[in-house]
Amino acid sequence: MILFFVSLATFYVLFPAVWVKPERLLNGTLFSQAFESTWPIFVGLLVMLLFDVIALKGKISDFSLNFLANHKQKILKSLVAFFLFCVAFVFANVFTGMKWYDFEAIISSPKSAYSTGGYDGLFFANFFPLIFTITPLAFLSLLFAMFWNLFKKNIESRISSTVFSLTLFIFLYYLATTVNKVAAMNRYQIMIFPLAIILGGIGFGLIYENILRKKYPQMKNLMFFVIFVLSVGSVYFSRPFYISYDSPLLPDKYYTDLKDMGTGSYQAAQFINSLPDAEKLHVWTDKKGVCPFLKAKCYSGFTYPRLREANIDYAIVSAGRKARTQKMITPATIKKDLIRFDTLYDRNDSDVVYKLEINGRPRNFIKVIKLDQEFFDLYKNL
Repeated sequence: MILFFVSLATFYVLFPAVWVKPERLLNGTLFSQAFESTWPIFVGLLVMLLFDVIALKGKISDFSLNFLANHKQKILKSLVAFFLFCVAFVFANVFTGMKWYDFEAIISSPKSAYSTGGYDGLFFANFFPLIFTITPLAFLSLLFAMFWNLFKKNIESRISSTVFSLTLFIFLYYLATTVNKVAAMNRYQIMIFPLAIILGGIGFGLIYENILRKKYPQMKNLMFFVIFVLSVGSVYFSRPFYISYDSPLLPDKYYTDLKDMGTGSYQAAQFINSLPDAEKLHVWTDKKGVCPFLKAKCYSGFTYPRLREANIDYAIVSAGRKARTQKMITPATIKKDLIRFDTLYDRNDSDVVYKLEINGRPRNFIKVIKLDQEFFDLYKNL
């Protein structure tokens, strides 16, 4: 209960909109959309807990806690083993060309992902960003922590408890998103990445204490220097698109930031602004976030008659909006004045006057394309 009220208080303090409209405290927590499918579970657990405390004097709670205490090592090892299995499965799926589940297709449409991958595909897809969005050093150290807790017999209680708690939280979070039929894309996992890095820190601490310090004590300073260089290097080579970082372990044809936050939009806008008479140009973009940076007249959306009258000169398209645009332009949406914006994403001809590959990933791009009359006539060929 203390944790519950502290959580509500934190939400109240850090979300100023609640100060103006107090009802948003409940709309953002207990009555949020995320709880629509799971609230009966939480209410049921709360009722059982109250019944146990009031009617049974805590007998069920005592039994449960004693069971956990007596079997904590078995539970920890089972949890860690399942985590390692999930990691191995995701690696196998990625390096066999997404043979079993297309993680990119699932994550690119997070709120309709269930129809693409089902519950099992949703659950495993959550591990895709987790594994390939942290640095290789952090990931390999995390694996060491997991294997250490799986095979080591006498583990320090502080370490085993921390590994158990963090791993369990990750699983519960993924289970919750799966039950709600939502894929946990990068920004949905912003709270999970630090936990994974903490697990990696535990793993590296174990490597240092049990291997490096005992066998190679003279290499302590060199080791920390190498870690520093690797850490700074991973940040340096992803500049200025830090939020779209992908691990070198991920094959170049894939990327994890499938629902980006406008990465590359500023650079594309600067290119348009550098063109002669930029103020007189008319530009269509699949992201409204580009518009504030443009000197040109900016358009978005799919109001086709208005767009045809505007005589659009250039289009700015990005990989993150490809799935959405293609969904908006289907046989069901065919109507007069339709403009085939969905065909722009795969173009690599001479009309692509600017292309930026985010962090060197060919399929994670933003393009500026010069439009001509032939493009506007494409709807006739649908």
